[in-house]
Amino acid sequence: MTGFTNEARDMALDHVFRSGTVYLAARVGGSEVSGNGHSRQAASFGAPTAASSSGRAVFTNADVEFSEATGTWGEVDEVAVYDASSGGTRLAIAPLATAREILEGDILRFPAGEVQVSID
Repeated sequence: MTGFTNEARDMALDHVFRSGTVYLAARVGGSEVSGNGHSRQAASFGAPTAASSSGRAVFTNADVEFSEATGTWGEVDEVAVYDASSGGTRLAIAPLATAREILEGDILRFPAGEVQVSID
């Protein structure tokens, strides 16, 4: 066998991203933002769907909004998905299509459907 079936991919995505609360963390240059008002935010994902000719994906199904930055976070270029609001296990990293510079007073927002996690 050379790979998972779509059904197995769906089961894995459902189990990991839809069976409990997961949290998004903003990341800059490969590291989670620390301080300056950053805290992980709860996120929910919709049912798995086709992502490519051979992959499956889940997308956030509600807006995710971080607290106002109390200092500069830097250029957020990806988000990580964790199974806890602090500590815990990093489940996935999702690169952003366009990096966002977050300065003091900014609020990082992701509209529903913008954050995607996929299995090819």
